[in-house]
Amino acid sequence: MAKTPLCAHMFWSTAATGSPDITMPDYAVQGVTSAMSAFPGGVYLAHYGRITNAPDGVCCVDARQFLAEDVKDGLLARGMAIAHIADIVRFLAAADRGGWVVDADTLWLRPAPAGLHFATLWSQKKAQRANADTPDKRGTPFTVPANSGFAQDLKKLAQEKVEKGMQMEPTDATDNKCEGKDWATNIQDTGPLIEKHGYQDYRRPGIWFAPVPFWAMCKMRNIALKNGFGDLDEKRREKLGVLLPSTSEILQESYCVPTSFVFNERNPQHTGKGFDLRATFATPEHNRSILAAVFRKSLEFQGRLPQLEQDRDNRPAVLKKPAKRSSAASPHRPLAVDRKRRTKHPGVRVEEDLL
Repeated sequence: MAKTPLCAHMFWSTAATGSPDITMPDYAVQGVTSAMSAFPGGVYLAHYGRITNAPDGVCCVDARQFLAEDVKDGLLARGMAIAHIADIVRFLAAADRGGWVVDADTLWLRPAPAGLHFATLWSQKKAQRANADTPDKRGTPFTVPANSGFAQDLKKLAQEKVEKGMQMEPTDATDNKCEGKDWATNIQDTGPLIEKHGYQDYRRPGIWFAPVPFWAMCKMRNIALKNGFGDLDEKRREKLGVLLPSTSEILQESYCVPTSFVFNERNPQHTGKGFDLRATFATPEHNRSILAAVFRKSLEFQGRLPQLEQDRDNRPAVLKKPAKRSSAASPHRPLAVDRKRRTKHPGVRVEEDLL
């Protein structure tokens, strides 16, 4: 069997045409930095334009060597999302060199395992019930053996997506239905390739690479930021028919944790502006959340935790005047962090029934 290099292929760009300068949000910088400790073979970050804040040591790659810029702009004009452009570029890069297809905004908690691995997502059925580890729900990360038949078929899949996409009319982008078209989906199409090449036994349980369901962002907002959610008993961690893993289970069993389930909900433009992952480490609103525990574990793995603690301890205290309380009933739903204390904090709306 062909070997899979322990290197990661990532992509970061914007949906803007051309090649503007790009500043990655903090959560993506933290994800790329953590991957540099997980992949001894290197981290390749493909992009259009110049990334102004790429971590030291990452190998920045011009994405135009895999997908021409005018073709990328043409696909975007026809309704393809930038996330699907990312799939195509990473597919082509991994097929060319072998390695892992990885999301930049994923926090790694331990070294990437050797061999073949295909992430499984927690899936949700239309009947509002869910099952874990459903084979037809593929996700990232996954491995691409170098010089393999799987790599050749993955390259062919990406090229077919580009050809089909460019045959569409640009006006199709206005119907808001491109996400469901066969030419616009990529990750799920790797399922038949896994079957074809006999890699079914290398599908991994959801907790390995995606311990928090991707549908959490639309059904259970910000559970990863909810203080204490990961420490609840099993009955209260069961949502939509799925027993979600506890914080301790994630820290013990997960290789990595994606952060997009938080930041896609926070900002549909995938920028997460105004939210610094390092803030979850110290702020009372989130410091007992799954995300804070994961970030702390990732920093321990990288050997960066002592420095962050020192930076936090040296941060000057900011004194704020207490807010005036009003006796009038608020017409808005409270933003709760736990049962005993409800604290309003901008941009984070937490559903009360989570606890």
